[in-house]
Amino acid sequence: MAPDSISESAETPPKSDRPVALTAVNTALGLALSAIFLTAALSGADDLSGAGVPAPTATATSSAGADLADPVPEGDRTMPLLVDAHPTQPNLSTLISVLHPMLQSAGQTEWSTDRLRGVTGHAFAFEMRKGGGEVWHDANLDWWLWFYLYPQIAQFRVFNTTKADLDVDLPALKAEARDAVRASLQKGIPALAWQAMSPEQKASGFGAGSWGMLAGYDDTDETYTVRHKWRTREGSDFSVRYDAIGHARMFSVMAYDGPSEIDERTTHRAALRNAVAFANGTRYDPSEAAYDVDARGFAAYELWHEALESEDVSPFHSHFHARILRASRQGAAGYLRELVDVFPEAGGELNAAAARYERELEALEALYEICHTAKHEDNFPANARARARALIAEALEADRKAVAHIEAALSILDTSE
Repeated sequence: MAPDSISESAETPPKSDRPVALTAVNTALGLALSAIFLTAALSGADDLSGAGVPAPTATATSSAGADLADPVPEGDRTMPLLVDAHPTQPNLSTLISVLHPMLQSAGQTEWSTDRLRGVTGHAFAFEMRKGGGEVWHDANLDWWLWFYLYPQIAQFRVFNTTKADLDVDLPALKAEARDAVRASLQKGIPALAWQAMSPEQKASGFGAGSWGMLAGYDDTDETYTVRHKWRTREGSDFSVRYDAIGHARMFSVMAYDGPSEIDERTTHRAALRNAVAFANGTRYDPSEAAYDVDARGFAAYELWHEALESEDVSPFHSHFHARILRASRQGAAGYLRELVDVFPEAGGELNAAAARYERELEALEALYEICHTAKHEDNFPANARARARALIAEALEADRKAVAHIEAALSILDTSE
């Protein structure tokens, strides 16, 4: 199965029906970008699938009929503008770190970070490689599945292309994106941009990969002001030319264009079904994934547990896995608590699932401390690894019980509707 995150059945169109721009970029982009981002980071009744699920295209698209990009008044074209929005911290993917303040700026305050993590899958996903080595846990979520599910969250003007799209007028597409971003910023709403840095900045080791925030513009020197979660120190804003981004095999800019047209209950039922699919490792077809791993969901816990039997396991990577999993399950608990108001008829099961994730968090907190000590000492002794394995087993048991409660909640919802 491929990733249709809107479908209640968590199934997607066959590979032949998937957007060409997305499938073309999966393997090449994955190989090129994984090292960049891992280095920085380590430091169904309501089927809306198929053609109705927008994904990267070689032209500018709008998921709403109206044009948000009002013309910039002629007299103001050279006036610099900077909005009061910053990436949300901490322990969020680059996507969520920008998406959250964007939606808050647009007045969609219902989109908490926990709700965003729940719908995008960050709250429920967990992946692992053999040996417990490096994994960029946000990879498949942030630059693959995201392009299938964003209509559930909001409407966007989307400007996408890849190097596989040889017939695209890239300068014209970038100019269209610039106009949409500039208009959005005039309304006080920042925009999303992939690899929002110049080739020269990238070559110099500039830490601004994955998703960044376009928070301002200056027409006098034709630059965006960019903010990025990996560059949070005072004075960390930086500028990049309008035409300089989009050099890493994919150009992608997304400007807010209004609230989602998809019913709230449909969106969150789909997210709950996807939570179950993430746990069972069936959320997507691994052969079509943008980023390769060896295990997903429950199986990822088991593979990590197995890796910790070896004295060669990396405490550095285990520390990172523990930190990501802890943040994810914290988001899962918070998201399910929020859904009690959306699905009051299933509130008992949703609260029970949240309680299980909170129990899992207790084990993950202890696991994180063990891995943190091992990383600090650059040594993962046998007794510490044994304790870590026991805590992973506890976490997995709690995770299984949480998912069972989610399945029970879905059963109630299926019956009620």
